[in-house]
Amino acid sequence: MKPKHKSLLFNFLGFTLVFFLLRFVIVPLFMQQDMFVMFISAFLSVIVAPKFFVQKVDRKEQVFMKILFLKTPIAV
Repeated sequence: MKPKHKSLLFNFLGFTLVFFLLRFVIVPLFMQQDMFVMFISAFLSVIVAPKFFVQKVDRKEQVFMKILFLKTPIAV
């Protein structure tokens, strides 16, 4: 699997996992409409979910992960 495809898949899985976790945590707090909860959880998961990207290191592509509260990216 190419590193670009891996990073795309990891981005999707990270967003999905954070989205569902936030959605089921926010629902008991706000007994509002479903669309309101989905928009809030989608917005927060875009901010909080880890970001994966590909960078060339020594003529080889490598996948890195960037988390909100860490300063430097982590190699995956």
